Amino acid sequence: MSVSQQAPSSEAAGLVRAASLIAAGNVASRILGLVRETVIALLFGATGPVSAFRVAQTIPIMLYDLLVGGMVSSALVPVFSEQAERDRTALWQLASLILSLTVLVVSVIVLIIELAAPQVAVLMAGGFDAELLALTTYLMRLTTPAVLFLSLSGIITGLLYALKRFTLPAFTAATFNASIVIVALVGVNIWGWGIEALAYGLLFGAAAQVALQLPGLRDARLRFVIDLHHPALRKIGQLCLPILLGLMVSQFAIALDRNLASRTGPQSIAWMQYATTIIQFPLGLISAAISLAILPTLSRLAVAALETPTRLDDFMDMLATGLRLVLTL
Repeated sequence: MSVSQQAPSSEAAGLVRAASLIAAGNVASRILGLVRETVIALLFGATGPVSAFRVAQTIPIMLYDLLVGGMVSSALVPVFSEQAERDRTALWQLASLILSLTVLVVSVIVLIIELAAPQVAVLMAGGFDAELLALTTYLMRLTTPAVLFLSLSGIITGLLYALKRFTLPAFTAATFNASIVIVALVGVNIWGWGIEALAYGLLFGAAAQVALQLPGLRDARLRFVIDLHHPALRKIGQLCLPILLGLMVSQFAIALDRNLASRTGPQSIAWMQYATTIIQFPLGLISAAISLAILPTLSRLAVAALETPTRLDDFMDMLATGLRLVLTL
């Protein structure tokens, strides 16, 4: 067997291993997500305070999706993968730039949300009464800083995927859910907290995602740097712009959904979230795992095919392998 024939086989084996890791992480995350919702229901039921937390929880997640979430798979992983293939030093420089810009931009946005929390609470849940709006504002100020940790975690995940280091990123979501469960149980039963235990759990879980992945960057040479003229920034912007436009529409729909639901009773949002968790449980266990695992490899093979047209067959073979795995599983 020739070297060119062995390479796709090796890539396919790596894809299966990576998909298995990510699938295991997804399964753990889904199970812990159900445990999280069960614990919340046992501790607080479907009440107005739970609805207030759900609205407050929406803000950091919406901001993460808009600022980083859509960019990770559509832009960061392909660009990071290309840099990892060609020049590891350039990869660390680009990663340093992205992380530095993220800290600056997200910190400013967090400050704005903290100051405007009462107005944001009205926009998100205008149907709540004054007491519930005040609680929503309080919880929002606790949860909003989590977007900084979520954003850093997302970028580190993209970087580790590009380096084909799948183990730690695969379990970030599971770590997030487990953190909420632990902090909620300890906070309520030992420290006597109320609904704010969930907000602190969310904040701790977001920070734990970052801490979990740091060992994967053991050889990284990262530093704070700002270079708005870096050529990769334009490419990242071009890749993520269509995704960002779509996310803006979907996030507006989520905000509108929360606002309308808040007008149907204080318990409505709490009930809706429990139901949504059950409905979404099967999603992502297979297809998401395979797609995240195959993306870095496809990115590398695409770059190779542009430089050496004969490598296009390798790209098509890998794509076919991914599709077969999805159909088989």
